[in-house]
Amino acid sequence: MSFKNPNRMVLAGNSFEITVGRIIKPKCKSIQLYNYEFTSPLTDRALESDLLLITKSKIYCIECKHFTTAIYGNTYDQKWKFISKGNKGLVTNPLINNYKHVRVIKGLLYSKYNELYDIENIVCVPDGCVIHTDNKEVMNLSTLVNKIVNDNKYKEKKYDLEEIKERIDSVKSSIRR
Repeated sequence: MSFKNPNRMVLAGNSFEITVGRIIKPKCKSIQLYNYEFTSPLTDRALESDLLLITKSKIYCIECKHFTTAIYGNTYDQKWKFISKGNKGLVTNPLINNYKHVRVIKGLLYSKYNELYDIENIVCVPDGCVIHTDNKEVMNLSTLVNKIVNDNKYKEKKYDLEEIKERIDSVKSSIRR
C-alpha cells in the first residue's frame, strides 16, 4: 500500500457527515448543522466543524473521518495514521483539531451570550474501522449513536434546540473557499 495525500480524500468525508446525521436523527431529537465555519478571534483563522449536533442535554461537535479500515494515534500525537480503501496516510490529529473547534465555538457563544455551553468533542469513524487510540472520544458510528441516545434518555432538558441553533447561527462565519 502506498501513502497518499489526505487532501485527495476530503470529498469522501462530506457524505459520511450526512450519513452520521441521518442515522442519529430518528433515534434522538436533535438538530444537525453540517460544515459550519467559525472564525477564531485570537488567530483570525477559519475553522470548520463537520457536524454540530444539538440535543436537549448537550451539543456534540463531531469530526467525521471516513476511514474504512483503521486509524492509529494517541491523544497528543501531532499526526495520526490511517488506512482506508487500500491507501495509507497521515492526518493532523483529529482530536486536537476538533478540540480547537469546540474551544472556539464555546468562546464565541460565551462572549456573545455570557453563557457556558456543554459541547462534547467526538471523532467518529465508520463501524468497520478499527480504532487504535488511547482516547475514548474516538468511536465507531454505532457506539456514537448509542452514546447520544443514552446521554439524552434520562437527562432533563437543558437546551431549547431552536434557540441554540439560532445562537450558533449568530456566531458562525460565512467564508466558503
